[in-house]
Amino acid sequence: MLNSGPVAGGVITITNNAVASITNAATGLGDFYGISNSGTTFSTLEITNNTYTNNFISASTGVIGLIYNTGAVSTVINSINMSNNLIGATTSSVSSTGSFLGIYNNGSSCGSLNLNSNTITNITSYKPEYKPDFKLYIFGYCRRRFL
Repeated sequence: MLNSGPVAGGVITITNNAVASITNAATGLGDFYGISNSGTTFSTLEITNNTYTNNFISASTGVIGLIYNTGAVSTVINSINMSNNLIGATTSSVSSTGSFLGIYNNGSSCGSLNLNSNTITNITSYKPEYKPDFKLYIFGYCRRRFL
């Protein structure tokens, strides 16, 4: 599920979606994103109440991002809210050069960033030829811009 379009003066809302029982067995190069936003807005970004469960994702290299935002909110009074999301019963097979990101935000210039009440449970990593250095991130970045 991808949003990449900008919204002028409005709200981007990605809410109440279910991504369930997906198998991505692709090998080789490439990234996989479950719910992804790269669109910018001048007001608010809401990624809330989404469920990502019972999925298998395999990638030799690249990023696996289950709830992933790189879109900026670009005015002084604004917010990014990534709350009440569930990631569960997910199996990932990434190589040593791949990354697994459960909930990721790198949307810059936000007035407030809320990453709360998210649940990440029952995650399995399988890397047959590499040591288990599986990483799960809940990452937030926010830089206030003054005019």
